[in-house]
Amino acid sequence: MSSFNDDVDVTVEVAFGDDVYETSPTWVDITADVRQFSTRRGRSHVLDQMQAGQALLTVGNSSGDYNPENTAGTHYPDVKVFNPLRIQAVYNTVTFNLFRGFVEAWTPQALPGGFDPTVRVECVDGFRLLAMLEDDLTESAEFSGTRIGNLLDTAGWPAGWRDLDTGTHMVQALSEEFDSVLGQIHRTVLVEQGLFWVAGDGDATFRDANTRIQDKTSATASFSDDGADLRYVDLVLSYDDGQLWNKSTVTRVSTVGVGTSQTASDATSIGEFGERHLHLAETLHVANGEALALADWLVMEHKDVRVRVPELVVKPEDDTDLWPEALGLELLDRVNVERQFTGDDFDEDNHVEGVSHDVRMVGGRSWTTTFQLSPVLPFDDWWILGTSELGTDTRLGY
Repeated sequence: MSSFNDDVDVTVEVAFGDDVYETSPTWVDITADVRQFSTRRGRSHVLDQMQAGQALLTVGNSSGDYNPENTAGTHYPDVKVFNPLRIQAVYNTVTFNLFRGFVEAWTPQALPGGFDPTVRVECVDGFRLLAMLEDDLTESAEFSGTRIGNLLDTAGWPAGWRDLDTGTHMVQALSEEFDSVLGQIHRTVLVEQGLFWVAGDGDATFRDANTRIQDKTSATASFSDDGADLRYVDLVLSYDDGQLWNKSTVTRVSTVGVGTSQTASDATSIGEFGERHLHLAETLHVANGEALALADWLVMEHKDVRVRVPELVVKPEDDTDLWPEALGLELLDRVNVERQFTGDDFDEDNHVEGVSHDVRMVGGRSWTTTFQLSPVLPFDDWWILGTSELGTDTRLGY
């Protein structure tokens, strides 16, 4: 363990010799050799597909311990690709899991003449494992959370590494399509309009359509530039057509192999901005009405141009009150963002879509946390409980 400063302790550990699904790994603390690290997980905006979490570390290697071919190295012969790795931080006795995944590459680096040898350690989370495995599952129609659990079973994902909502939508029966496990999970989440990611503690995490409308009246944290709330150091605002969609077509996979398309549009928005058509293909909706409900909802949410906050940046080492939020805010948490303009204040709630940390451990320590955000949209709570054409309770917009 290494103290980042008087407030926070950081630990970087590798499980040399353990396989990727070891549920009780033998962790080896390498923090003393870590010079800097960065982590990334989440996505850029609400309509983007969730990306694999990543970590990148620079590790001092004057000892040669992180050279896979150094027979005299402390960790030889267990410096391998897919070594489990985790990064944790402790603030006020609370442990925050920043990243858990696997080493993809140990890349030796050195200045000319062999001075100051280091290793670039590239890591990815469990998305990589799910993307490598083909799914040959045959399943009956079931709720989205059940489907994701069954897909994780196919991948051999440990039962203790899961945090899955039940789901509020049914998904179609599944035959042997030989897509990747991750690909099938993405298709399942698309029906639900939920979110699936690997959390900082390594848990496969699924949040269903309810999550965005829960606790709609309160934010987990509030950020501002005037000192009244938690202070950010940078805020990116945008007002553009990047999230403008006034026509939406959702094409579901039908039981006879022919996609059934459902389209919604908003004439007023089309007249004002021109037609902006969003296509979602080969969805696993069980009924045309559900596909149409999704098309309707997408248009209602995205037919207008809004001021958005793509990024909010904080430096918690400059303000100790920021540490719990910088370390603890999770994807889909709700935060309030305020900025003072001359004659035009900005004050809106947003959902966290992505989190990244950039940390320098030596030579002028610094910690920067960046959040990717998306606005809480006006029709989030329109996605209400209803009954599908199959007679099963699910979420519909009509």
